[in-house]
Amino acid sequence: MENNEHRKASSAIIESLAKILHEKIGIPVYVMDPIICESLLEYCKENREISDKFTERELRDEVSYFISKITLFDKPKNEDELEKKFNIFMEGLKKEKEYEAYLLLRDLLDFPVGLKIGALEIVDEVKDKKEVLSHIEYLKKKDLVYTEGRSWGLVKFNSFRTQGVSEKLYDILELPFGILSLVMDFDLDVKDACGAIYSKEGRIYLLSPNTQPRGWTKYLEKAHKKYFDLISDVCNKNKKSKLEQKIVQSIRIYWLSRISEKIEIRFLLTMSSLESLLLTKYDRDYIGLKLSEKAAFLLERDLDKRIALYKIMKKYYEKRSDLIHSGQSNINEIDERTLNSIYQSLVFNLLELGRKYSKMEQKSHEKDEAGIEDYINEMKFA
Repeated sequence: MENNEHRKASSAIIESLAKILHEKIGIPVYVMDPIICESLLEYCKENREISDKFTERELRDEVSYFISKITLFDKPKNEDELEKKFNIFMEGLKKEKEYEAYLLLRDLLDFPVGLKIGALEIVDEVKDKKEVLSHIEYLKKKDLVYTEGRSWGLVKFNSFRTQGVSEKLYDILELPFGILSLVMDFDLDVKDACGAIYSKEGRIYLLSPNTQPRGWTKYLEKAHKKYFDLISDVCNKNKKSKLEQKIVQSIRIYWLSRISEKIEIRFLLTMSSLESLLLTKYDRDYIGLKLSEKAAFLLERDLDKRIALYKIMKKYYEKRSDLIHSGQSNINEIDERTLNSIYQSLVFNLLELGRKYSKMEQKSHEKDEAGIEDYINEMKFA
């Protein structure tokens, strides 16, 4: 009872505030009844066919949009029409929708059509989608995009959501943009994606970048093809080996390092990417030593170079520990760039080794399949 009384009081206050604003600014101010919104939200949460498909925030967004639509923009003429709209809304929450996102990749030049980078496919320049083309022209006037020579991408995906669909797209783009950042050595933020998302039901969601362009990077077949081929082969597999799964997960973490402006954060996240890439659940102690040793043996054959890399990695892990445990930072831009280069080399080295090995862990008994750690042990004790 107290909760209901509180909601009624809140509703009355909101309506009064809307009236005041209307009188002050001279235009209509509409409000949604919070009691109805909360009641419908609770009703949806009780339906497992619906609640299992959404987080509470996502479901709240769907409910809020539906309430605003039927009270402000698409008012039902009678109770029968209201019930029909309500039933359509409830059934719609249970159905997965198909989406296509057409993206102008404003920082990428001359990428070959047909290249697949995770869920992102490079396609011909879009010429038949008037909504996205009109939006790109608007962004050009705002100096938010350049179009000459730029590549276009297509992402097809499914989602139960109709609100916040761009968030789903951003989640999907993290891996492709991480791969692009890795291969091209150029930082790409998913929130700078520009274009439009089209639904099969006719809804269109426009995408605008958060920042102005900071440069561009160009695809060169001799320099980049072999790396994209290696990664694409892994990403496009339906069933990935344990090693391939580690590589993909590591690249997801690596992408987070690329969108930070702060050198220390980039350094820490790149180190985390290395830990994700090289360490296993059995590496619970002497982590810095194990990380340094694995990196040195995987990347260097010459003894002196191997020792030098081991020392560099050990020093960098100590810098990471100093920052985390004592707040002391002596990390500079050269450290961050060097660690980034080491990470890039290790990813491509492991992608090559992935043709022979399917896991990082050493075999626990003779009949086991050998892993990367067995390969390292052979070098250590040769």
